[in-house]
Amino acid sequence: MIIPDEARAIRKLSQIGYYRLSGFSYPCSRPRFDYGVHFNALNSDKDDIITLIYMRRHFELTDDKGDAYQVLSNLLHKRERAIDTREPKGTGENHPEMEGGKFSSGCDQLINVMPSFSYSDMLHRVEDKDSLKSLYESCSNGYEKLQVCRLIEHEENNAVVEKSIKQTYHIENEFICQLDLAEFDTIPEYVISKCDAIVSGDSA
Repeated sequence: MIIPDEARAIRKLSQIGYYRLSGFSYPCSRPRFDYGVHFNALNSDKDDIITLIYMRRHFELTDDKGDAYQVLSNLLHKRERAIDTREPKGTGENHPEMEGGKFSSGCDQLINVMPSFSYSDMLHRVEDKDSLKSLYESCSNGYEKLQVCRLIEHEENNAVVEKSIKQTYHIENEFICQLDLAEFDTIPEYVISKCDAIVSGDSA
């Protein structure tokens, strides 16, 4: 296999570990995606929030941090005023606000895939805790539940569990191998059990 981007190849090789390589024992499949083209994870019967979560994952897997990714990232971080993480941090160690033209471009790209997309409407939905709880109950696999749980504001006293929810099983975009999450449930049951408790309000 030839990787033309030497810097990226070195970065990936430095991250290789048994857990990451173990995925090669399965029939691996990254989501197949192009604007306007259907791929496994973006089934038409998925809730719009779930669809957007899978879209962002696709952009992460393909190292595409363009306008559409920036819009999705801001949306899922519940930001009313979008920032642009491609730009260097300024005063107060904050990224600058996303330029209007770039924001519009990102929204247009998402509309090409999801014609009903509206940043303001979707922002209202991800800020609605009751709506997110209902969505959580309808999720079809552990990955979807984990991502919806992360959208629900909560306090977690167990640092290990919190790291599992917010980092270990969230930031998988650096893995060499990616399973099709619509087919393979890769999130451990103990993590999902904790998510269940958080969503139900029983988390201690």
